[in-house]
Amino acid sequence: MSLSSSDERLIRNIKSKKENIISTPLTQEQRSELSNTLRAQLNALNRQVEAHRQVLSNDDYPQAEIEQNTEDAAQHSDDDEVEAALSDIDRQELSSISRALERIKGDDYGLCVDCGRQIPFDRLEREPQTLRCLSCEAPYELSSTP
Repeated sequence: MSLSSSDERLIRNIKSKKENIISTPLTQEQRSELSNTLRAQLNALNRQVEAHRQVLSNDDYPQAEIEQNTEDAAQHSDDDEVEAALSDIDRQELSSISRALERIKGDDYGLCVDCGRQIPFDRLEREPQTLRCLSCEAPYELSSTP
């Protein structure tokens, strides 16, 4: 895939800004803070997934009503698809957070998986399950876009 000149400029700009940011290894206090944040996110998402499961298993539409009104049946089907998609997104996020909680125990947490540099703490505060620094994330996202 070929990048446009504006995309290339954006990537160069991000890389040059990154080089000006001095990133130090995470302290134990920072790791603890991030771990607590990840656990809170995990708990909240577990509750959300459980709520989605209850909605999906709840039969709000008796079969006789569905057969009487095909518009309601179509709407119910669309609602089920949206709920299923939301549950899939939640499961992906749960997996991402769980992997981050495992990584935080080791020395490689907070290191970019692409370049190996330390990810700045302020980025990890915003997204503690992130795998990449900003310099590597931008080209990764561009290459992942269909």
